[in-house]
Amino acid sequence: QVNRLDIERGNEVKLKVIFNSTADLEDVELMAFISGYEYNDRERMSDIVHIYDMENGVTYVKTLRFTVPSKVEEDNYKLRLVVSDRYGDENVYRYNLKIDVPRHSVVIKDVIFSPENVVKAGRAFIVRVRVANMGEKTEEGVKVYASIPALGISASDYIDELDTEEKKREDDDARTAKTSEELYMRIPECAEPGEYTVKVRIEYDEGYEEDEETYTIRVLPGEGCEVPGEEPKVEEQTIINVGTSSQEIVAGEAGAVYPITITNQGTTSRVYMLDVDGVADWATVKISPTNVLSVGAGETKTAYVYVSAKESASAGEHLFVVTVSDASGKSLQDINLKATVKAAEKPGYGFRFDWARIEGGLKVTLIVLVVLLIIIALIIGFNRL
Repeated sequence: QVNRLDIERGNEVKLKVIFNSTADLEDVELMAFISGYEYNDRERMSDIVHIYDMENGVTYVKTLRFTVPSKVEEDNYKLRLVVSDRYGDENVYRYNLKIDVPRHSVVIKDVIFSPENVVKAGRAFIVRVRVANMGEKTEEGVKVYASIPALGISASDYIDELDTEEKKREDDDARTAKTSEELYMRIPECAEPGEYTVKVRIEYDEGYEEDEETYTIRVLPGEGCEVPGEEPKVEEQTIINVGTSSQEIVAGEAGAVYPITITNQGTTSRVYMLDVDGVADWATVKISPTNVLSVGAGETKTAYVYVSAKESASAGEHLFVVTVSDASGKSLQDINLKATVKAAEKPGYGFRFDWARIEGGLKVTLIVLVVLLIIIALIIGFNRL
């Protein structure tokens, strides 16, 4: 049996090499590398020591470092050390390795912002986080947390289960990576314009382990914040109502309609604009009759927001926001809506009984039989007379 050194992927490898020279050499290089990784051209598992000279009978100590990427497959590998100079023959030394999978390891794979990277003060800001299980154990109850500490806002969600790569190889329906539900935050109306740090953190293994990434967004000035020392402007009142804020949608089929009613209680005609955020990756949206409404003084008009879930949309709750603005682009109201996406039913085989129709047919048949019996009874009675 061949002895192997076990190392876990996702960690840095530190090699301390001690060797003697049996001759005077110039321009010597020492290189260490591991081959067989699919993305070695982009994440090379190797290191090289800067060129140096060697003297006969002297012992040298050199240190090399490289990282074993988290995407490396669990398997047996060889670590190769190559000592060479400009013209002489190289010396190659080989060592057996076992690249292993950590017992628990969940990482943040990607983060999606809506709107992307730039948001106005007072507007909604939605975060979705994609996480992957890189460990050997199935993970349950992974907490996903997003925050903007400087603004004091945050949101969180849970991912129920992440399968392992081994289970994925055995079951095509197993999922080692999942995307969280929308994490909804609202940028304060009077937030200072500038760049802010968004922290995204996940907690797993009963909360004992975590992974964290930071990102940057830019906040633009809001339009509804009162400036100290200035008299607040008297706005003509607008009343905005939504018929229903939560509906169910079947992926790939006809969607749902969210009616939004706008009443202009001012003395002049006003123009209103409707924008929808948070649907790009899972649904298509159409606003009827148009996303720009001209509402006369004292009038009420309704815009219908049609939302259809894509066939690729993940099942579960999806949050999105309809922003109603005036003609200048000033946000009047953010309407938070929810759609619960359900997977389309797969076509079945054989017959499917519609008991409601059968019951109705039986009732009609029974009535006909009763009428026939009455007619027969009357005929028999007349014949006897």
